[in-house]
Amino acid sequence: MPSQKVKRPTNHRSEIASFYDARVENLADLNARLAWTLTRPAHHHAGIVRLDMPVPDGSDPEIALVWLYCTEEAMCDFMWSVVSGLSQLRPRRVLDLGCGEGGTAARLYELAERHDLMVAGVTLSPKQQQIATRNCPSGQFVLGDMLSPDTLPGQQFEVAYAIESTEYLGTPGLARLMERVADWLVPHGLLVIIAGTKSPKLPHGHPVVRAFDFHYKTQLSSSDDYRQVAASFGFKAVAEMDLAPVTLPYWRARRDLPELRNSKDGSVEALISRVLENGQGEYRLWAWYRAGEE
Repeated sequence: MPSQKVKRPTNHRSEIASFYDARVENLADLNARLAWTLTRPAHHHAGIVRLDMPVPDGSDPEIALVWLYCTEEAMCDFMWSVVSGLSQLRPRRVLDLGCGEGGTAARLYELAERHDLMVAGVTLSPKQQQIATRNCPSGQFVLGDMLSPDTLPGQQFEVAYAIESTEYLGTPGLARLMERVADWLVPHGLLVIIAGTKSPKLPHGHPVVRAFDFHYKTQLSSSDDYRQVAASFGFKAVAEMDLAPVTLPYWRARRDLPELRNSKDGSVEALISRVLENGQGEYRLWAWYRAGEE
């Protein structure tokens, strides 16, 4: 696949890229600091806690940090297990929508252990494109907007996935993404999205939604929005999973252990824990098949 240089648009999402670039550059982001320490690619997403991953008690900060990284890597492993279990087609070409620093793509190459796997990633950030290329030399990372028809024109994939990159789109942007994915996926291809959402019961202007959107620069949609938009573009729902029970221990640990916080006082981690506990926010995985050709 030839490398593409797409001019990054001046919009809300390009501001997000700049925001996270700055955090990575000055190591203000815990994930960036941890990846630097472990010399492993950063995973800028939430983690999930398996039964064999007991939550650290805080007595050893180094163990707590390694545990945090392992929970975030476990999210990549889980996503790949879903792809492997549900894909109707052999996933040779895989599209990472919002690839960040290439951590997920690098992990997929480790998990797949296949020479025919090709992971392409899309990012709005030139800095992240460079880091991703360094972290995952086998991947192919392009600079572009995943909502634009100018990004990867004519390319097709058996699988597309997005881990915590659709929260920034808002519902209109989510519809544009589904339209693009319908072009990128081959017939019967698989789309997997893991995302935090607001409860369908909360209005968009609710204080909890505003607080989350302010801190993370998101534009949260509801879980109903995801279902309705996917259906409107002809995607067939094949799986939906509530991941709150397995991500809550991750967020509680980040709330309770100072070394695992991004916010100085733990207020952001406490907010996420609280909204997941009381159902004001959700954390879900969806999987859909693209319609086949008649």
